[in-house]
Amino acid sequence: MKSLFVCNIAFLLLLVGFMGITHHKVPVRTSSYSIRTITNVAYGPKPSEVLDECLPIGAPSQRPAVIMIHGGGWAGGGKGQWEALCQTYAQNGYDAFTIDYRLTELSTIVAPWPDQIGDVQLAVRYIRSIATTINLDPRRICSFGDSAGAHLALLLDTVQTIDQSDVSYLYPTISPTVLCVADLFGPAELTRLYNEVPNDRQKLEALLGGQTPTSDPAIYADASPVSYIDSDSGQALIVQGTKDTTVPPDQSQLVQTDMQNAHVPVQYISYDGGHEFLGLTQTEVDAIFAQIASWYAKMLHP
Repeated sequence: MKSLFVCNIAFLLLLVGFMGITHHKVPVRTSSYSIRTITNVAYGPKPSEVLDECLPIGAPSQRPAVIMIHGGGWAGGGKGQWEALCQTYAQNGYDAFTIDYRLTELSTIVAPWPDQIGDVQLAVRYIRSIATTINLDPRRICSFGDSAGAHLALLLDTVQTIDQSDVSYLYPTISPTVLCVADLFGPAELTRLYNEVPNDRQKLEALLGGQTPTSDPAIYADASPVSYIDSDSGQALIVQGTKDTTVPPDQSQLVQTDMQNAHVPVQYISYDGGHEFLGLTQTEVDAIFAQIASWYAKMLHP
């Protein structure tokens, strides 16, 4: 199963391309399972609280799940970004989900924090609430995200309680946490990021209600995944470029150090390139996604 899983990951990335990297045609290999895709499932009452389900047909019951969260600076992007990957995981025996969440607007203060963590936690609680219906093992759910999506995926891994957002009243007895996270160059300490990357300050201010680290240091700490890392945090796989100027490497290195200090298993994949794999060849990207696939297989045993 694992070798086929890695092959399918590489094939779909080559077929559809990834983040603008040139792709090449390779032979199609038969998938393990047919899949059923259900789009725009409402997991909450807000228009943006929708997800797509990618489910394997005929796979054993009590399956593990991966929840995929898109990037886009908290202001853009959408769940379709991970559609191909969602389907690939389902073909290999996972229940996979790619989710939307409320986005901010850079010009006005719309949907500020904590709407985003409220949404992704609600998605986890909703998925656990339907576990019996879709033959999902609610104990084996992991998150995945890139950039801003990785920031939210990290929070699912580190925050152990339901955030008191406007949707916290839904499924209040169901856990919002995940077993593990694959963090692809995610922001982790937002005050440091604000000071390190001046060009992106508007995005952070839009996310955090127009505040700066000086005007409201507490909200920057509240929205930083490293604030919550402790021995209860889930295991993590970190992917980070050495030349990333959007989310500098020290963001990921801080997560690694804090998890090590908390005695939480963590693996770090470093690549010689920029944000979103800038500067890498398709072959190099495929190799990284193969490592992610192998790590999930070891963690979740599909």
